[in-house]
Amino acid sequence: MGKQSRFHIEQIVRILREWETSGLPVSSFLRRYGIGRQTFYRWRRRYGGLSESEAKRLKRLGAGESAVEGAGGGARWPRLA
Repeated sequence: MGKQSRFHIEQIVRILREWETSGLPVSSFLRRYGIGRQTFYRWRRRYGGLSESEAKRLKRLGAGESAVEGAGGGARWPRLA
């Protein structure tokens, strides 16, 4: 299970849209929101083409999948430790 994000998917999409329209360099934009460069580019890869309504739909789908996965319904790979 991954670390919980400070930002919701809708907020991430809004931040990416703001960056696209602002014309600011990435470094100054990252300082404004307090996020790292790697996080920004990961967000851009995952959520770059989404609208806010699509992000909400993705969030609903993700919540349902995590509930099933937490109940033991998801496929799990064996650990190789």
